[in-house]
Amino acid sequence: MSVVSSAASERSVSFQGEEMSAEQMMDTIIKEVQGALNGLQVALRNLCALEDQEVDENDDFKEAVALEDATVDLTDTITQILKDLVPVVGELRGPAPKDSKAWWAKHKAERKAERKAEADARKNEIAVAKEAAKAAAKEDLPGVQE
Repeated sequence: MSVVSSAASERSVSFQGEEMSAEQMMDTIIKEVQGALNGLQVALRNLCALEDQEVDENDDFKEAVALEDATVDLTDTITQILKDLVPVVGELRGPAPKDSKAWWAKHKAERKAERKAEADARKNEIAVAKEAAKAAAKEDLPGVQE
C-alpha cells in the first residue's frame, strides 16, 4: 500500500452526508462521475442518431425530449457531485496556520477574482458566438436583410 493510499484510508471526511475514509470518498466520486459521463455520452450519441433514423416525427420528438431530459439529469448529477467535493477538499486541506492566514486571505480573494473573470469571459464568448450564429443564419435566408 502506498503512503498516499494509506493516508487516504486513515483520513475521515464527511461526503454527501456520510462519514467515510478519504479513499472511499475518492472512489465514490470517480465511480459516480464516470458512470454519469458514460450515460451522458450514450444519451448524446442517441440524440444525434435520431436525425438519421427518422420514423415518425411525433415519436422521434418525444424520444428526443426523453434524451434531452436524461442529458440534463446526468449533467445535474455530475455538477452536484463535483460541488459536493469542494467543501471536502477544504476539509482535507485543513485550516491555515497562524503565519499563513494573511497570505491565505489574499490568495482566496485573488482566486475568486480570477474565477469571476474567467466566467465572465466564457459568458461573453458565448454571447458573441450566438450573435455570430444569428447573423450567419440571417445571411443564409433569401430576402432577409438588416
